Amino acid sequence: MLRRTASRPNWFRSDRLDGGLHVSTCSDQIARIMDAETFLHAHPLDDDLLAGRFEACSDLWLDHGLRLKDGEWVLESSRVRHTQGFSFPGNADVATLMLLARCDGKAPLVSIVESIRAAMSPVEAPPVEAFVELTRRLVRCGHLVPSER
Repeated sequence: MLRRTASRPNWFRSDRLDGGLHVSTCSDQIARIMDAETFLHAHPLDDDLLAGRFEACSDLWLDHGLRLKDGEWVLESSRVRHTQGFSFPGNADVATLMLLARCDGKAPLVSIVESIRAAMSPVEAPPVEAFVELTRRLVRCGHLVPSER
């Protein structure tokens, strides 16, 4: 994708899609991703993202991989993906799942990150900078969208 604008810097983006798999038409998703990429270019600082409000995309799907071990099902993997357009699948750890679940467009990212870090043990809780980078990746693939609320 290449976006040329008069009011902001131009940008170029290229994604490798595994086999080009998609589950439906992609035009709405591509428009959302272009808007998200423009948003990220307009908000390059960590503090910009931390002050922002985000919503999880309504077409996200969570797949759990369970393995039978000693007579019990044990969670082995979690993957999140889109159910419309390009799936953009990715592994999801606990912090990612908590972030996606709590992003409802109402609270700024900094409040959500603080609440997630408080709910996790100090050893498990990623630093704030890791959440900022995670948010950038989730916005780039359309799992999170900047909120208009």
